[in-house]
Amino acid sequence: RRQTESEHQKYEKHIASLQAENQLLKERLVQQSQPHPQPQTQTLQRMHVAARPTPARHAPHPTDAADESATRQRAVVDAFCHAWSAYRRHAWGHDELKPISKSYNEWFRLGLTIVDSLDTMWIMGLRDDFNVA
Repeated sequence: RRQTESEHQKYEKHIASLQAENQLLKERLVQQSQPHPQPQTQTLQRMHVAARPTPARHAPHPTDAADESATRQRAVVDAFCHAWSAYRRHAWGHDELKPISKSYNEWFRLGLTIVDSLDTMWIMGLRDDFNVA
């Protein structure tokens, strides 16, 4: 009986900690659901990337949260475009790029990278690349 009471106390403490953590998560969710300034659509637009490496860019120093968000969005789009142009150069039409050897891997011979990338290109506003894919 003594072990059962001790186990019960541990269980109650665990439940209390989970409830506290749940409350913190709810508060964060409420904070995140507050309206944020929307980035201008031009931050997600990019010219068609021919099969060439993406030039290195120095990110501007963000002055506020909106600038920081736009800078991060730009970095994500640039990273995707860099990977996509490497895929187009070295593995176009194949399932997977092997970046170190600059070759490709086949699993199903379906061009899986193309299929997998379509929704990402659409969300990022890369319509020209989407149409080519």
